Parts: sequence; structure tokens; C-alpha cells
Amino acid sequence: MKVVDLANFQWPRYRLPLEEFKTDFGIGIVGYGGIVQSFHMPAYRLAGYNVVAAADIKDTSRNAAVKAGIPNVFEDYRDLLKMDEVHIIDLSVAHSPEQEPARIEIVQAAAEAGKHILIHKPFATTMDKAERMVRTAEENGVSLAVNQNARFDPPGYMIKGLLSPDYLGSAATVEVANLFDLRRIKPDADKGSNINWLIHQVDLIRWWIDREPASVYAVKRYGGWMLIITFDGGPIAYESEIPAFDSQMPIRIWADGGAIAANLAWNPWAPDAPPDSISVKFSGLVRDNDSGESLPLFYSGGIHTAGWISMRLPRQDNAFDRKRPYYDVGSPYAGMMGVMGDFMQAIHERRPALTDARDNLNSLRLALAAEESAASNRVVML
Repeated sequence: MKVVDLANFQWPRYRLPLEEFKTDFGIGIVGYGGIVQSFHMPAYRLAGYNVVAAADIKDTSRNAAVKAGIPNVFEDYRDLLKMDEVHIIDLSVAHSPEQEPARIEIVQAAAEAGKHILIHKPFATTMDKAERMVRTAEENGVSLAVNQNARFDPPGYMIKGLLSPDYLGSAATVEVANLFDLRRIKPDADKGSNINWLIHQVDLIRWWIDREPASVYAVKRYGGWMLIITFDGGPIAYESEIPAFDSQMPIRIWADGGAIAANLAWNPWAPDAPPDSISVKFSGLVRDNDSGESLPLFYSGGIHTAGWISMRLPRQDNAFDRKRPYYDVGSPYAGMMGVMGDFMQAIHERRPALTDARDNLNSLRLALAAEESAASNRVVML
């Protein structure tokens, strides 16, 4: 049986080794709206990423890009695509159905221009449109990934490391509750919170469990919803969207070798936001005393540890006071740094990004199936 030495326990990484990555690709941002202004650019500035151009049809957005110090700002994204200095398109045009044709058009034009593309989630509103964009990128030999930034928030990234053979092994049950602040987000009470929010959670769950979903049952009520997802091989996940007066994501996972309790405060700039944190409990033999002896704790269910190992994860507080690239920050900056950092390194290594678009088709399929289930009041098989 595996022995866990608590006294010398080493946590897995809570972020990518960005210092070792190739991150000097030229980035051109298409769609310079509020999300980019609030999160992308501050994160990229902290990480020292090379943003060389931006394009937006709105005067106010272009003015904001100029104030941010971006050297080349255009109204027409086609002018941005002509720049040899632009290697990656950060496609941040809003994902509403009205603007989806523009997103598809930009993916086509960028791919034909030989530019790699990181596109905002959700990928598309239908599988057909998403698959069309994947084919476009593949036919033109460019990389296409989806900005699933929650994977790179410290709790999300560390959980992936903990669910490995060296730590807890595979997940059996996952529970995620996404609390969204009604003072900032006002979903349609009849339709519930939408796919824009849900895609974060279902993508994280898929990544953690590392199996493909087999079925989903979803119920929407009063601006929130509940999902029950089964996976090939037996794991099951429970995901809920809960209207509240806070913005955070409590997480509970039961795995082969123990349990995880974590919290992702995805609105951590709120004055009363809880810390991002993670705790682990191992099952098996535990060594936690000075003598180095293994201490089994027996009860009717087997052998378990006497307690939890806990860690507070980084926040973004005071990050902008530093004069050097700074990577140890929390949500949301860590997510934006990580997803773009991995994308650049993936291009350099000629490998699929961790948020590769073809893989992300399965996250989109699950989210759309949840919408179908809630509308039809039945289990949807995948």
C-alpha cells in the first residue's frame, strides 16, 4: 500500500512553468471589449507578453487600446492580419449569436493568413459551427484553441495535478457549485444561467476526470441549474449554478486515494472574497510523526488519514506593484496568463494546446446536451 509522508509532502504545481516557456510571439487582439480591458491586458502586462496590435469597430474600444499602450490599433481586423509581427490572434469578439458569423469569418481570414488563433469561450452556439472552425484551422495548418481560462486558475490547475497516479489517482465523484453574484450577473429567471457560464465548469470537470461523458441530466429553475453527468468507466459529476450574493466555486472531489476540498474565488477583487484554497485527505498509510513510522487509522470503512493537508493559493493582491514579470497570481489573471502561455508554448513545441479546439468540441457538446436536457426534461446520451 502507498505510504504518504505528510511531513515531507510536496504539492503539485498550481501554475505552468511560464518562466521556461517561449512567450515572445506577437499577439494581435481582435475585439477589445470589457473582458480584454479588465483581464486579458492586465494579465498579459504582468506576464510580459508581446501585444503588438488590436482591432475593434468601436471608437471607445480603440481609444482604450491606445491608452493601454498597444502600438498598432485598427478599426478593421484585416489590417491587423497584414502585420508580419502578429503571430497569434486573441479572438475576443463577443460570443452572442448575432456576432457569431463575424467570429467564424475572422477565424477563416486569420487561418488563411497563417495566424494561430485563441478564441473566447464558448466556442460556438452549435456543434456544426464549431466543427467548421476546427476544420478551417486544420486545413490551413494553424493552431486553434479555446480560452478555457478556468483550467489555469490555481485551484483548477493544482486539482489536475492531484488527480494523477503520484497523488490521489482518478476521480470517482466530483461536485462543483458555481455561485454567481446576482448584483453583477442577472440571468433570465425562466431560462437560467446560460452556456457562457456553464462551459467553464463542464470543461474543468471533463479535464479533471479525463474521460468522456456518457450522459447528462439537467434541470433549470429560478436563474440557476443542476447537472448530473455520468462518464465512461463509472465516474459521476454534480454541477450546479447557484444565484447568490457572492462569486466563488466550492469544489469537492472523491478519488481513488483520497479527497479534495477546494475553493476558487473567481471574483476575488470583491472586498469580502474568500481565499483560493485547497485541502487534500489521503487514504492509506500516513507517516506524520517524528519517528517516521506509518500510522494507520482504522475504522469500518478501511484505513484513512487523521486529517487534511491544506494550502492557501496565491491572490492577485499587489501584483501590479512589482517591477518584474509576475506569475504567482490568482483568478482571473492566472487563468488568462496560463491559457495564452500554454498556447504559445504549444505552438513552439508543435503540439496541441491543453485547450485545443478539437478537444474542446467535447466540452461544447456536453454543455449543449445539458441545454437540451433542461429543455426536454430527460436524460441526454452523448
